Amino acid sequence: MLSLCACDDTSTEPEPKTLDFDGFATAYRDAQCARAVACKLVPDADRCAAAVLNDPLIAEFVAAVSFGDLTYDPAAGRSCVDALAAASCDSFALIPRSVREVCDTAFGGRRGQDENCVATAQCEQIDSVCLGACGSGCCAGVCKGAEAQGEEGDECNEAVVCGANLRCTLDGATMVSTCQSLAGPNEACTENGCIEGYACDLGTAKCFKQAASGAKCSPTLPFACANRAEFCNPDSATCVALPGDGEPCAGPTFLCAPYAMCHPDLTCRTLPIGGEECFTGFCLANLQCDGGTPGVCQTLPGTDVCTNF
Repeated sequence: MLSLCACDDTSTEPEPKTLDFDGFATAYRDAQCARAVACKLVPDADRCAAAVLNDPLIAEFVAAVSFGDLTYDPAAGRSCVDALAAASCDSFALIPRSVREVCDTAFGGRRGQDENCVATAQCEQIDSVCLGACGSGCCAGVCKGAEAQGEEGDECNEAVVCGANLRCTLDGATMVSTCQSLAGPNEACTENGCIEGYACDLGTAKCFKQAASGAKCSPTLPFACANRAEFCNPDSATCVALPGDGEPCAGPTFLCAPYAMCHPDLTCRTLPIGGEECFTGFCLANLQCDGGTPGVCQTLPGTDVCTNF
């Protein structure tokens, strides 16, 4: 008689990956800097930590969960961090919208349109705001943009957020701001700009698709490459990395990687961080030069969030 045994069966589904709340803030920060290093926006993880501001919305989320105001989903938290670390470099956004959408699902118990809030993290949807919030002052506000978002032609302001591929634009004649469309592929460029992944060809006044890393590009086009740390090499007509520390500045406009500046000797030099002299008046990432002679880069300020929910 044939007998069936599942004694050594190892075909069970693997347990989903999770990230405990206590480790979320650090893991998110590490992923943020890992992507910045991989995309050549900063030279290394240590200088990233010293020069790139913590995401204020993430700080609000963490504070709200710590005080029991919001909930946290460990599986969604892991997905958020993984999505951030794996995000493509072919985006001018420091935190791409696709990543923000994944991370938004990690936090529950949020408020809807016109509900009371003291921080934007309490409001539903990634483009919402807590109108009236004032950071660590914990001013009472209301959620705006949590449900409906402005459509093309709608009047917009801090309380009315424009929808996807729209930008709130001020009309100089009427002094009224309305939601206006970003231009798409081969559409005429406007002052509103082009959709993500496209830039304006000043010669044709139309939006063109930016080239990916290593792809063919036109050296005559501004912002020809989708990655902000690359430029269109005139010799190869391909998108390649901008020169880093100690390398010759590139092209007729003396380009360097985003974390560097062209020195008078025509080589790229990494920008200074907190406590280092800033002879050029510039510092790395979010740091500011104090303007002395010589100036010194100031350390990052603390994150200003409400801690009274």
